[in-house]
Amino acid sequence: MKKVLCPPRGVRATGATREECRENLGEVIDDWLVIRLRREMSIPPIEGVTIEETTRMDAGVGS
Repeated sequence: MKKVLCPPRGVRATGATREECRENLGEVIDDWLVIRLRREMSIPPIEGVTIEETTRMDAGVGS
């Protein structure tokens, strides 16, 4: 039976064990953050932790 953990809305991960699920969840959250930042979307708090972009670093983009 697979365990399911669900952090931010729309983000889900599964795994054969709780540890595998945690590992998969870390990868999914990384991808989710990248997508939101590329689309210039805000990052909602995750379990009370907020993430704010303070500087934009586009060095090398488009080169």
